[in-house]
Amino acid sequence: MPLIFRPLGTLLLSATLGLALTACGGSEASGPEVPAGFTVGYGVKTYSFGWNASANATRYELFEDPDGAVGPQPEVQIGGTIGSTSYAHSVASQLLHERVNASYRVRACDASGCGAWTAALVPDLAKAIGYFKASNSGETEGYGASVALSADGSTLAVGAPGEASKAIGVEGAQADNSVPGAGAVYVFTRSASGWRQQAYLKASNTRTIPIPAPYPASMGRALFGTSVSLSADGNTLAVGAPGEASNARGINGDQNNTQAPGAGAVYVFQRTGDTTWAQQAYVKADNTVAATTYRLDVQGYYYLNSAHFGSGVSLSADGRQLAVIAPRASEEALSAGSPTVFARAAYVFSLQDAAWRQQAYVSTPHASGFGSAWNVDSSIAMAADGRTVALRSWPDEDLLVLANDGGTWKQQARLPLPGVRMRGFVVPSTALAADGNTLAVSTADSALVFVRNQGAWTEQAALRPSARRDEYLTLALSNDGNTLAVSTWADASGATGIQGDRADTSVPDAGAVHLYQRSSAAWTQRAYLKASNTNQGDRFGRSVALSGDGRTLAVGATGEDSKATSIQGDQSDNSSADITPGMEPYSSYGAVYLY
Repeated sequence: MPLIFRPLGTLLLSATLGLALTACGGSEASGPEVPAGFTVGYGVKTYSFGWNASANATRYELFEDPDGAVGPQPEVQIGGTIGSTSYAHSVASQLLHERVNASYRVRACDASGCGAWTAALVPDLAKAIGYFKASNSGETEGYGASVALSADGSTLAVGAPGEASKAIGVEGAQADNSVPGAGAVYVFTRSASGWRQQAYLKASNTRTIPIPAPYPASMGRALFGTSVSLSADGNTLAVGAPGEASNARGINGDQNNTQAPGAGAVYVFQRTGDTTWAQQAYVKADNTVAATTYRLDVQGYYYLNSAHFGSGVSLSADGRQLAVIAPRASEEALSAGSPTVFARAAYVFSLQDAAWRQQAYVSTPHASGFGSAWNVDSSIAMAADGRTVALRSWPDEDLLVLANDGGTWKQQARLPLPGVRMRGFVVPSTALAADGNTLAVSTADSALVFVRNQGAWTEQAALRPSARRDEYLTLALSNDGNTLAVSTWADASGATGIQGDRADTSVPDAGAVHLYQRSSAAWTQRAYLKASNTNQGDRFGRSVALSGDGRTLAVGATGEDSKATSIQGDQSDNSSADITPGMEPYSSYGAVYLY
C-alpha cells in the first residue's frame, strides 16, 4: 500500500475541525442526549426558553448567536450553568433590532461532558415587543399621546389626555368616566421580575370645567397628560395640562377656580422609596390671564387669550430644572372684532430649598390669528444640566436656542428651518442631547441635526426617512446624542415588527419609527420599526422616547384600537377601530410599544 503524505497545514486543519465538532456537539460529542422540545415564549423584551429533561443530565448550557443588524457576532453562552429545564433571557440591555436573526441552541451535560446541540431556534422578535395599555382602557382617551423614559429605561410614563375619570391625585378610582378630557398618566416600572404598572396619576383638581353657552363643553377639557417628562432617575415627573382652568399664578396657587379655561398648568410629582408617588407642586405661569375670553369664529370655537401653558414640558436630569412652553401666550389686550396677538413663550423654573420658583420667561416674536392648541408648536427641550433650552419662534418658525449665562437666560442662536409648515394636528418636535451640544428638530419632510461647538451651531445632517412631504415627524435623542428615533406617523406600510417592507402602502396612517445612529459625524439608519399589530389609523409614532442610555425605545400609538388592558394583553382585538377618525390625539384607545 503506497504511503500518503499530507502537508502539515492540512493535518493541523483536520485536527482543528475535529476539536470544533467535539466542542459544538458534532459526531464525537459525549454526554446526555439532545434535549427535546426546545421552545421559546415571550415577555417584554424577554425570551422564556424551555426544553424537556434529558436522561442523566446534571446541567444545561444555552448559547446565543446574536447576529444582529450590525452584522455577524461571536456565539456566546448565556445563563451560565443552568440546573433546570427553563431559562428567562432578558434583552433589556439592547434595542430589539440589535437581535435581528439571533439564534439559540441548548445542550445537556453530565460529569462526562456535554451532548449534542438542539437545532438552532430563531425567536419571532416581534413577539418580544412590549405592548402597554391603560389599566382602565377606554374610548377616545388618547393613551400614548405622550411618553417619557428614565435614563436606564426602567421607568415609563404614559399620558392619556382624553382619559375621563373624575379621580384626584394618586391611585384614585379609575372606573368612573364622568369627566371626559380630564386626563391621566400611567407609570410603569421594570424590575427583575418584569414590568408592572406602578402608579395611576391624576391632577389634584380634576373636575368638570363649566363653559358658557353657546360654546361646546369639549372646550373645558383639562387634558392632563398632554406632555410628560421624567428626571434621569425616574423619580421626578412633570405633567402638562394645557386646558386647565384656574387663573392662579406662580406655584401652588388657588387651583379650585375655573375662571380661565385653557390657561394651563403643570403638575410635578415625586417618587420616594422607589414606589410611592405624591404631587410635589402645582405650577402656573406668572402671567396667567384673569379670565378667558371666548370668540365664535366661522371656522369653529376658539379661546382667544388662553396660553395653553403646559403643552410641552422638559425636566433636567436631576429633576430640579423645568422648562414649560405656552404656545399661545397672549401679551396684548383683545381688541373688539380683532384677533388676539399671541406670543409663543418659554418659562423656566428651578427647585431651590425644596420650593419651585420661576427663573425665566422668554417670549418669541408675536403673531396674529386664530387656531386651536393642536395647530401650534408645543415642543420644548432642555439639556440634562438645565442650562440649554430649545424651542421654535413664531411666526417665522426659526429654532431658538436659549442658554443660561451666569444665571441669566439669553438667546444663543437662531437657526432658520427650511420647509416648516403648520398642518392639521402636526406638532413639530425638538430634542436635545444631555450635554446640549446635539439638537434634532423636525421640519415638513426631514429631521435636521445641529451640533454646537464653542457656542456656535452648525447643521450636521438632514435625515429624510420618507419620500413623502406630508409625513408627521416626532423625535427622540439618547443622552449621548448618537441615537435618534424619528417617527413618521402617517407611514402607510402594512408591515409589522422590525425591518419590514417599507415600500408597502396598503395601510394609511399606520405609522413607523426610523432609528438612526451616529458614528463620528455620519448618520446611518439602523432600523425600521412597526407596531406588532399594525392597523390603519393607529398613528404609531405619535409620541416617541428614548432612554438616556439609548437601549430602550417607547412608541405611542394614539389610534390603536384594542380594548386590552395593562401589559402584553390581546393585541388582536380591533373592535374599536376608527371610533373618531381624524380626532387626534383622541382617536381611539391607544397603546405604547417598547423596543
